Amino acid sequence: HAPAIFSVIEHALEDAGSGIKMLHIVRETSQMIREFFPDVHAVGILGTTGTFITRQYDAMAGEGLTITNLSDSSQEILHRAIYSKKFGLKSNNSPYSKAGKLVELAADELIEKGAELIVLGCTELPMAFQGRTYKGIALIDASLALARALIRDYAPEKLRPLNF
Repeated sequence: HAPAIFSVIEHALEDAGSGIKMLHIVRETSQMIREFFPDVHAVGILGTTGTFITRQYDAMAGEGLTITNLSDSSQEILHRAIYSKKFGLKSNNSPYSKAGKLVELAADELIEKGAELIVLGCTELPMAFQGRTYKGIALIDASLALARALIRDYAPEKLRPLNF
């Protein structure tokens, strides 16, 4: 979903006259936020360093959302919390693990910076939390937003209500 890759594929499909509709995880996440949290403006982003470097979620600014990222040092720690072979979420999905605690510290930083809502922009990050909120702040699972968009576009009658 990185802009440098996604836009090339999207344009190639358009140029070929393809009828294929591509769903973009950031657009769908923005849409979910607007649907469920219309009064939210400040959004914190948790994701891998690759997500951070490519600034994927900056596209949400077009939806009237202000994006808050972690400091560089906190981003490095979060990336390790996801990928560490010893304690990372990819190898240990317990929310009470070292990785879970590091993810919570990252979320705390975003809240301190004024985030009204936090996007979990990595498939493993929802494993670090117990539920859809953290300290009263809504957590938006970007993968869930994309999955719901796929159902909405393919079989809308099968889309179940979602509560936060």
